[in-house]
Amino acid sequence: MKSRSTIVFLTMLLVMLLFGCTDAEEERRALQEALANLPRDTTPLQTEEEESVDLAEPPGLPIDTTLFGAPGDTIAPDTGVPVVEVVPVAEDTAEDVAEDTTPSGLRPGRPQDTEPWIPLRDSSSLSQDWSTEPQEREADVEGIALLESVRSARTDDYDRVVFQFEGGRIPGYRVERAEPPIRQCGSGQVVQVEGNDWLRVRLEPSQAHDERGRPTVRERSRTLDLPAVRELRLICDYEGQVEWIIRLTRPAPFRVTELSAPARLVLDVPHQ
Repeated sequence: MKSRSTIVFLTMLLVMLLFGCTDAEEERRALQEALANLPRDTTPLQTEEEESVDLAEPPGLPIDTTLFGAPGDTIAPDTGVPVVEVVPVAEDTAEDVAEDTTPSGLRPGRPQDTEPWIPLRDSSSLSQDWSTEPQEREADVEGIALLESVRSARTDDYDRVVFQFEGGRIPGYRVERAEPPIRQCGSGQVVQVEGNDWLRVRLEPSQAHDERGRPTVRERSRTLDLPAVRELRLICDYEGQVEWIIRLTRPAPFRVTELSAPARLVLDVPHQ
């Protein structure tokens, strides 16, 4: 009985092994058939040299080699693409550098009046020569001329005082020697001054303050260190009349000129 059972068990095991081998063999064959039916890439393989050629620029574009060569060394096939020639920038010459770097303070010059000096009226009617006689002119414009600044400067031969007005109008004026005692307009009070050599500049109709009474010329008394002119002082700004006195280092002639753009009255005093 035991022997019979053993035979039956061995028979069943043999059958299972046979079926298992058959399934594995069938699976292997099916896999081989599937691999055989896959599409194949028939494109030929490229060499390293051919791959490097593909990475280069298209043969139809111009290549500018001026960065590494002389200007004009530009490769440009006949493709219709314009090529711009690189032109070197010209360097400054030694003469140009020397001219541009000259310090302005070392250049001989004109007075420190930076505005253009253009006569306002006919120069033949102005005082172009030095004189000790009073120089005057009546106003030929309507309204009051507003005095907006007073400047002074030194040249090689004379000192200059510039009275500048707003609106392009120069008022009537009188420039003359002033003998002490010098008095204020309106009150008539005596102005305490030093020295005996003074010029008086009277401007009329004019004022040195705005509609609110604020001064348009802030420095109404100024001490100077110039060869001919030593002091400027405003002594009158009342009812359309403005007066300045100018202290000189010695008795000297003077010259009066009218300039425009902007409107200015110029007083020059020579050094000797």
